Amino acid sequence: ASTEFIVDYIEANFLLVNMDKHGICLVKAALNKASCMSRLEPLIVKNVIQLAKNAFGNFSVQILLN
Repeated sequence: ASTEFIVDYIEANFLLVNMDKHGICLVKAALNKASCMSRLEPLIVKNVIQLAKNAFGNFSVQILLN
């Protein structure tokens, strides 16, 4: 799994990465892979309020809802 280290990083720094202009690009790319989505989905749900209120974090919520 060549993307596993990326998902590990996102998990370890979840809010920081999601709420960053460039970090959200990394998250969006990861969420397009089913294996990554299954790992990140619980973190999105857990932090949905903070993400939804953030200019960049809201994209994670939108992707999960679609």
